[in-house]
Amino acid sequence: RFGFADLRLDKIFGLCSPENTACHKLMQRLGLSLDAQVIVNNTNQVLFSITTEQWEMQKLRAMQTA
Repeated sequence: RFGFADLRLDKIFGLCSPENTACHKLMQRLGLSLDAQVIVNNTNQVLFSITTEQWEMQKLRAMQTA
């Protein structure tokens, strides 16, 4: 909420190592989608992201199922 509501960001990214499956699950549980595998500082990383629109749709779905 802080990134979208308070900071008014359009998109939030997350990076983690390909081997860190716990981090992958956390990113997905938070609503981030797998975008790509990238190289950062000569290290393979997995890039996740979520847009404002995706976040708002998740909020609506959560309210409807509550």
